Amino acid sequence: MSADLPDVLRPPQHQGTEATARQVIRVLCLHPKNSNSVLFKQELEVVRTTVEKNTLHQAFVFEWVFLDAPNLLAPHKDPEGRVWWQLADGARSFTAEAYFGDDKSLDVVESTIKNVDLRPKNYSAEGQEHGEGHDAPTATGILGFSQGAMMGAIAAARNPDQIRFAVLFGAAVPKPYEKVLEDFGKNSSTARPDVLSVLSREDSVNPPDMGKWVGDCLNPESATVLWHGEGHQIPKDPEKLEEIAGWIANRVVIVGTEAPGKAEATSSRFLGL
Repeated sequence: MSADLPDVLRPPQHQGTEATARQVIRVLCLHPKNSNSVLFKQELEVVRTTVEKNTLHQAFVFEWVFLDAPNLLAPHKDPEGRVWWQLADGARSFTAEAYFGDDKSLDVVESTIKNVDLRPKNYSAEGQEHGEGHDAPTATGILGFSQGAMMGAIAAARNPDQIRFAVLFGAAVPKPYEKVLEDFGKNSSTARPDVLSVLSREDSVNPPDMGKWVGDCLNPESATVLWHGEGHQIPKDPEKLEEIAGWIANRVVIVGTEAPGKAEATSSRFLGL
């Protein structure tokens, strides 16, 4: 497993349907602390399959792009445990005055986001790629859990013209970037992602009110909060998963109907695809 190349889940093949070009929606997925792209892919399997089931007959398909954080949690001890930043002893992400290694992580995430190609790839209903693409916009979303959700929020605030929607599970305030988020929330002239914060009042790791604050900074007028009762984890309740999938599907439909000029300005392609 390489920390330099994204792990990509491409659209599945669908048999027996008319071969028409389908817009590709790419979702950049950022794992939590002490995890990696392979483990997070497994953790998100039910979310992904629920989203794809709810959008099976739509004019778009999903590509899920999983990145590995470039920092090891404990070098020479557990090579599979990665972090977007490291902390001083006893510090938490929402109390630390400084992070270590966050600059490398931002380079990885932002170089992926900014590898823009305005000829988006499209797939037929059978899952076959059309190399030339067409004028339909390609949307870029970001999805993260815990430390990955905080990194996703930072990246969304720093790249508002590329990130169209954000799904943040169990985020807290990334303390060294608190002012970045606060200033972004006050900037009335910037583009904003649609935001879904998935939070739990039973979260004993990250204070849920902080997660709501992060979402409100990214989109003060219309950030959405979905509450669940399962603590600091991605919920497994089928009803909650259906709500998450429905929210993502609605955001994608909205993006697909925007004016071409707006869509083209925010179309993105991913490194290594």
